[in-house]
Amino acid sequence: AKQASEQAATKADEAAAQQQLNVDLEEFDAHRNSRENVMNTGENSIPASESAQNEEGDALDVQDQGKTLEDVDDMAKNFPAPNAEAAEHFDKAVMYMGATASTASGAEDEMQYCKHIKIAAKHGHPAALVSYAMVQILGNVSCIPRDIPSAAVTITALSKKGYPPAQMLHSFMYSMGIGTNSSQARAVVYMTFAALGGDTFAQMNLGYRYNTGLNVEKSCETALSYYRAVADRVHLEALDGGGEMVERVRLADEKKRKRIKSQAHILQYYQLNARQGSVDSQVVMGQLHYQGAHGYAQDFAAAARYFEQAANAGDAQAMQALGEMYANGRGVKQDNDTARSYYERAVDKKNPAAIAGLGLMYKLGQGVPKNEKKAFELFKQAADMEDVDGHLHLANQYFDGLGTKRDYRMAIRFYSLAAKQGHVLAMYQLGVMHATGVGTSRNCELAVGLFKNVAERGSWSKLFSTAYDAYDEDGDVASAALIYMFLGELGYEMAQNNAAFLLDEMVDADDDDTIHALLFGRNGSLARALTNWQRSAGQGSAGQGYTTARLKIGDYYYYGHAVERDYAAAAHEYKLAADASNAQAMFNLGWMHEYGVGLPVDLFLAKRFYDSAAEASADAKLPSTIALAILQAKMWFEAQFGPLESFGEALIGQAGAAEEIARLQQMSFEEILDAYENVALVVLLVALGVLLLARQLQHHLAVVNAAAPAPAPAHRAPANNADNADNADRPDNGP
Repeated sequence: AKQASEQAATKADEAAAQQQLNVDLEEFDAHRNSRENVMNTGENSIPASESAQNEEGDALDVQDQGKTLEDVDDMAKNFPAPNAEAAEHFDKAVMYMGATASTASGAEDEMQYCKHIKIAAKHGHPAALVSYAMVQILGNVSCIPRDIPSAAVTITALSKKGYPPAQMLHSFMYSMGIGTNSSQARAVVYMTFAALGGDTFAQMNLGYRYNTGLNVEKSCETALSYYRAVADRVHLEALDGGGEMVERVRLADEKKRKRIKSQAHILQYYQLNARQGSVDSQVVMGQLHYQGAHGYAQDFAAAARYFEQAANAGDAQAMQALGEMYANGRGVKQDNDTARSYYERAVDKKNPAAIAGLGLMYKLGQGVPKNEKKAFELFKQAADMEDVDGHLHLANQYFDGLGTKRDYRMAIRFYSLAAKQGHVLAMYQLGVMHATGVGTSRNCELAVGLFKNVAERGSWSKLFSTAYDAYDEDGDVASAALIYMFLGELGYEMAQNNAAFLLDEMVDADDDDTIHALLFGRNGSLARALTNWQRSAGQGSAGQGYTTARLKIGDYYYYGHAVERDYAAAAHEYKLAADASNAQAMFNLGWMHEYGVGLPVDLFLAKRFYDSAAEASADAKLPSTIALAILQAKMWFEAQFGPLESFGEALIGQAGAAEEIARLQQMSFEEILDAYENVALVVLLVALGVLLLARQLQHHLAVVNAAAPAPAPAHRAPANNADNADNADRPDNGP
């Protein structure tokens, strides 16, 4: 009866959602003859980019300029069964798109992608149409110009036909206000239909929304079902060998960005040394090509060449890598005997990864007689040497009771050790155990966290590299911001943080090439930045992303960016950031307490926050010292003459002082500096002068004390009473 009731409720929800979808589509169809009506008006409008002619596939570009919903309906008439020619071109486009990361032939592969995706889209292949429209939105392929209005027409038509990937993109556009007015309600409706149709991105989005309660009622169980579906797919990818390693960069972390820039010279150093026969450099270059890391495309054949050179020189790590490659046929012809030979040579050199690899061959009976007990012994030996694969395989043995007695407690222990080192398969297995209550008490929240972590390691995470390269190498802020916004829609906290950072940093730019000129305008950018800062902060982490987001949200309330100015709300956000040890937030709270902006005037609390800011960060020491000097002067003045407000009233009259104070409280800090620039400079100069004099006096006293003769030690009475007992262990420094 309960199941029947739930099914009836689900059908009712789907019917209501379908009715809302029909209303949305009717509203859209009323404007379909005009491309301009797809866009917003005012500062949220999104002008179409200039159309550029390409050497290949120009015909589709020309037709796109006047495309209507009927045109796309005709192009997609074969949906969902495209013809063979369109399918062939789409498969080729996918192949070339995956190869564009190659530093040698990336541009050529990109042109081939454009050629084939346009032909497939022209023949009505639905996946090609969505892929082409997505590139038109993100602008991450140079041979396809950004054209958001045309993309909106394509996506709307396919979404109306019920194509899940198009519904997912339609939801993204509504959520971020791209090509249309923002509507979170419609975004949820379209995303729900896409998820019910099996779209992975839609399932990730709804998992994130239900996990955080973003525009839906928070539900751990619903989030679990969506994240589990995505994690199952990533689990299969990992079993198949996984993909390239993706380094995610938080743009607000300038030190990390500078460190990445310096890596190019280091990589050139390794490459040169590898050519000159350095074994360590050969291993490093082999790993870079094997994992596809730090700008190198994944190239198993190149990795095998480097590993063979190092292995011939006797390197155990290279031997282990070759054993794994021959066992799985990556970059070389699959050969069990050769794999076992390399593993055994590395095992003789006590390489733990090779021990685990050899154990896996015995477990699978790959080139050796199948022997679960021997496999267990080898896995245990590797795990004792802290090898991550050893931990994983040993946990599997305990979980399945192979080669040893089944022990869920030991399985969880070793899965946890592997998961802490970032092993996707271990995180997935732990998620399954906590989701089903196998071997442990059921824990929905923990299972969701694990499955979310697994889901965010899918092959689509390569878009992080695409976005960073667009920003750092090509200077294409618009494409970088849009890609980060898309990833943020999937629930990646770092992507939300980066999207907000780009939108926020470019607010005051006047260059026509900035994201504001291309996309949203100043107010639109601020509104979308605030949305992403809030989503980033709402992920609940106390790390750098959380504190930066809270600080920024406080700034938005303080200055009235995209929201009404609210000093109390700003102080609340600053307190949350200060609780996470953010020095800037502490300084801001000190200033607000000092001047009574959004908080009660409390000079002692202001001093405490200034002191805390100076202790929390070296960068905050100078401004905090200046602020403390001014504060000390103010406290001395009030101690001598009474409150500053009373002093002002005595000088200019009670009514005039009240008006002046009220006017200052409505002004931002920058506005006050502009209005009283000379006064501010004089105050700062006096504060610096006081600081320098204090430093000189401190140095003079130190010199005098150092030159003075040491006093004779004083005779002390025996510790025979309570007072002396308290001081018995203190050094005798004289009088």
